[in-house]
Amino acid sequence: MKSYTASNAGRRFGRLLETAHPEPVTITKNGRAMAIMLPASDNELISAMDGFLEERQWRERVADAEYGGYVGV
Repeated sequence: MKSYTASNAGRRFGRLLETAHPEPVTITKNGRAMAIMLPASDNELISAMDGFLEERQWRERVADAEYGGYVGV
């Protein structure tokens, strides 16, 4: 997987888009991975990520409700 620094990604955004077209690209800041840009054509991966993020959001909502003292039906 190719990698761009955050500052380089900002200066060369068009190039970043071209690079991300065939494969994911990691964007780093201070040597740490901060984001990944995915090609829009990778629908299977995007769908899997969407499902994961939705599931994580629901787990966080349940944890917040339990922490707040909510008692289910």
